[in-house]
Amino acid sequence: MRIFRKFILIQLCGIRADRIGHFVADSAEQFVRFPLYGSKILTLYFLQGKASNSQWELMIRRNLPNLRGKWLSYVAFWNKKIPGGEAHDLKSSLTRSRDLEGLFQKNDVAFTFTKSEDEACRNWLKLKGWQDGEPFVALLVRDSNYLQITKPDKNWDYHNYRNSEIKDYVPAIQWLLENRVWVLRMGRHSKDKLEINKDRFVDYSSESSKSDLLDIWLFANATAIISTGTGLDCLGGLYRKPILFLNALPLFALASYFNMTWVPKNLIWHESKKPLNLSQLVKHTYYSDSEYIKNGIEIVCLTENEITESVKEFWQKLHYVTNETCYTIYRQNQFWKTLKTLPNYHEYHHFIHPKARVGSSWLSAQGDKFLQ
Repeated sequence: MRIFRKFILIQLCGIRADRIGHFVADSAEQFVRFPLYGSKILTLYFLQGKASNSQWELMIRRNLPNLRGKWLSYVAFWNKKIPGGEAHDLKSSLTRSRDLEGLFQKNDVAFTFTKSEDEACRNWLKLKGWQDGEPFVALLVRDSNYLQITKPDKNWDYHNYRNSEIKDYVPAIQWLLENRVWVLRMGRHSKDKLEINKDRFVDYSSESSKSDLLDIWLFANATAIISTGTGLDCLGGLYRKPILFLNALPLFALASYFNMTWVPKNLIWHESKKPLNLSQLVKHTYYSDSEYIKNGIEIVCLTENEITESVKEFWQKLHYVTNETCYTIYRQNQFWKTLKTLPNYHEYHHFIHPKARVGSSWLSAQGDKFLQ
């Protein structure tokens, strides 16, 4: 590799596969970047860790050029050990798995399913009573169970700030069902089974027939996605589905590069019980439960009513029914204007999707001091 570098640069790129969010985002990013590297660069890919979803692995093997076997990971290992290998080491994401350049909107990264895959998934839905053309929402509410079961050798408590209670979403689910929208409660190892005995509701998480194929297909083909920020929702961005992020933290890390609405958990000071304003929220951007506690911040989940109102607002906006006023539009514009002035903005945001927004009802509830 070093000898031939004068003629052609060989890059080794390990794509993290053990966590679905990185697996989806990084493989899609490399799919787009591959043609841009030019003829004098040969990029070879391999998977790092066991694939978190076998269907996605199959799909990127069908689409991503030069995806090799495990043997290449040993070459990459020694390339790093032997001095002079930096030029041959390529990160799977140049932007921390965030689409800061709008690559997913400017390029087609919606990998297609085979005819048999598509038919199998449609037939599964039809067995539940669904008919072609009926809208359905993929709902994924994060809890601690998945990581505890799949990776029991590590303490994942630091991720607790991302968890939510599925029971808080029941009124919103019922509202969607009343409006003739199918709701599929997603998840591979959900903590609590959700018993809703109504037509158009499927607790997919508790289904014995769930599969890696259905996991991917349902997100890729949903009318919309409602998520708490889990990794699989990245598929919504690739397949250009509108996404509602609820109880999602931190606010500064909102997925501004997707067609999405972001409604975070509320953060308040432990002593005064006063809410943090926008600049304070950005300053206290943490990815660990203990960091919020150490800095005297309490995390308050959205109430059932706040969740339901956010779902109504999101769904009605999709169908061009909106209660937006001059005031709420002004608040939305001020939010983005203020956000752009805060430190480290460009580390998280650069390309902003024209439909990226924060929830209007949530933003209005924060009061005028929030944006000062």
